[in-house]
Amino acid sequence: MNIWYSLEFKAKWDRSSYRNTVDFQLILPNTFFIDLIISDLLIHPEIENFGSKIEAWRIHRRADNTEGQILTFHFYTSEDIGKDIFQGIKANLFFNFIKDNYLISDIKLRGGIPCKIHEAASDSHWSDEIKKVWPHFMTGASNTFIKLIREVKVSKNIDINMISSKEEIDEAYKIIEKEVTHIWAGYGQHSFLHHLEGVFGYEPTLYRRNPNQWFRAGREIFPDIY
Repeated sequence: MNIWYSLEFKAKWDRSSYRNTVDFQLILPNTFFIDLIISDLLIHPEIENFGSKIEAWRIHRRADNTEGQILTFHFYTSEDIGKDIFQGIKANLFFNFIKDNYLISDIKLRGGIPCKIHEAASDSHWSDEIKKVWPHFMTGASNTFIKLIREVKVSKNIDINMISSKEEIDEAYKIIEKEVTHIWAGYGQHSFLHHLEGVFGYEPTLYRRNPNQWFRAGREIFPDIY
């Protein structure tokens, strides 16, 4: 039985420097581009190297004034492959550069005991059916995000191997982040959300912008839930 492993990348960021967001509970630090550097240069090579040996994986990004800016790479695989992935990231030619310039501390491999794929990977209040399929959904979503980063890098003619300074890396990934954000804002509703609705037959779903504010339409459609 496989194990869920996680690697946390804690970024250096100025807590007073962040972008406004429509959701008052979210913080979007101006250093969010660091997550794209980590995803592209450290995580993507391991996904390519081990392929189907990683049964499921996902990335999770967050930033708050308590814990700071953290990207977590979760992956479900065997003990041997888990250790190989960790060592592969540590041996990556970009790792020391990223650690020294962008991270608060070194990374550590965390893993629990062998478990089924839906155990320790989802919210406890979800239905059993959702718990079992959600890791596969997030694998696809995370893979789409990283592939989009790489497609934008190609379209912008950015060759990281031709860049030699931190300032140039910063500028390159700020450009990539801006374009990825533009694509998500302009096309995400149709290309991702609309077609996901189509998969589920355009049936309504509850939507909340934050844990205390359900979308008004949800109350009208599912009044028994509140």
